[in-house]
Amino acid sequence: MSIEEMAAAMLPRRPEDGNKGTFGKALLFAGSYDTAGAAILSSRSAYRAGAGLVRVVTTEENRIILQTAVPEALLFSYTADRFDLSAGRDLLDWCTAVLIGPGLSKSKQAKELFRFVRDEAKTNVVFDADALNLAAEEDTPSFGPRAVLTPHMKEMSRLTGVSVSALKADREKYAQAFSEKTGAVVVLKDNVTIVASPGEESFLYEGNNSGLATGGSGDVLAGILAGLLAGGMERKKAAVLAVLLHGMAGAEAAQEKGVTAMIASDVTDALPKVLKKLEDIKENME
Repeated sequence: MSIEEMAAAMLPRRPEDGNKGTFGKALLFAGSYDTAGAAILSSRSAYRAGAGLVRVVTTEENRIILQTAVPEALLFSYTADRFDLSAGRDLLDWCTAVLIGPGLSKSKQAKELFRFVRDEAKTNVVFDADALNLAAEEDTPSFGPRAVLTPHMKEMSRLTGVSVSALKADREKYAQAFSEKTGAVVVLKDNVTIVASPGEESFLYEGNNSGLATGGSGDVLAGILAGLLAGGMERKKAAVLAVLLHGMAGAEAAQEKGVTAMIASDVTDALPKVLKKLEDIKENME
């Protein structure tokens, strides 16, 4: 079975009588002062991956930027000195999946948000970027019972205390060991990406696309993953499909733009073409 056939077989079917709620509600804690871009990339990607609704929790400074760049997204903004925990609990009750970390910063308030989501979320949570860096500052990083982690090599090194060179030498072993230790699904990102899940065989994806080594690429992957989880996919399957979609969209962007010039938003922009092709394959398979 080809990679495209594998992805098509995993792709959720969308019932014709479904509504926005049917396809899931993704809640993204993303962006901070001067980093609206991460929130834009991840929220657009969550929508492109099929989420029915996407709500972005971000700083007040990002409100107009996000409403302009992603008019489809709902917003919940907070000020630099106050986040309403009661409203935050209502948001966690509203959603079907959470993403925290893209552009979040490592401020005192960001640390409080990380702990709040980790301790109180009742659904699957993707911990990405600054959420991972905040976790690495704790004596024993923990993520709750329904976590998916998306570290690149440097973030994984901070989390585990293992050097990047050692991680690269045996990435599957370390990803699997950290998955077993934390109970999380671990997506260890590099030119070869590993998806590890407790008690299961690891999945390896050899994308080898240097064009994906660009700022914001991880935000796109995290958004895709949040969108798939919001729609009801289980963690390991959603992680594998997100990696495949990200890789195929990256290949599509590289073919059109070249690996030197492509940027992260090109990957999100390529998702519709990739998903349409997979929908057609899935239709022919069934």
